[in-house]
Amino acid sequence: MALELRYFFDPGSGICLWAHNDEARERFGYPVEHWTLPLSENTRRWLSYLIAWFDTSIDWSSPGDSDDRWSADEVGRFREASIRGAALVREELEGIGFLIIEERA
Repeated sequence: MALELRYFFDPGSGICLWAHNDEARERFGYPVEHWTLPLSENTRRWLSYLIAWFDTSIDWSSPGDSDDRWSADEVGRFREASIRGAALVREELEGIGFLIIEERA
């Protein structure tokens, strides 16, 4: 059975991959640190960049406010970059026993 990982961003978590099935949770726990996966250095750095970028989407002095910090253009740019990140992860992991489930807001 494949190790199923969900791909989505959660501000402040430092994570964009999460275990989805029991096999993945047993191996990695629930949050999955992308630096521990058999990914290329460039993909790991791209994911770190995306995580840091996503963290700018909220106002850290008042995280619960619904005030959108990003313009529609920035939301679109991030979405495109995130799709590229998911494609990189899929390309590198799905052939070696992983299944990547991309979730978008």
